[in-house]
Amino acid sequence: MTAHQHPHALRFRLLVDLCYALGEQGCASMLFNPLRGETALYVPYPDRPRQRLGVGAIEDRGRWMFTYGREWSLADNADETAARIVAAVRTR
Repeated sequence: MTAHQHPHALRFRLLVDLCYALGEQGCASMLFNPLRGETALYVPYPDRPRQRLGVGAIEDRGRWMFTYGREWSLADNADETAARIVAAVRTR
């Protein structure tokens, strides 16, 4: 990632990395990139596949974070965030 990337491109890249990390941990996810609006990642709950946890990437004071449910984590470690998300959707 470079500091000069457009925010939408950086957000997309962060969510792609998280999507891949979730797959590596055996968790399905779907990346949604609308024509208008911001990219989001959706993670289905295994016991309720019609319900999904929405994940966004936001920038706050120069740091990027993932937000999901009432949680957040720094976006610099997709594997750690993926593990937290997997635990959240499997225990609900």
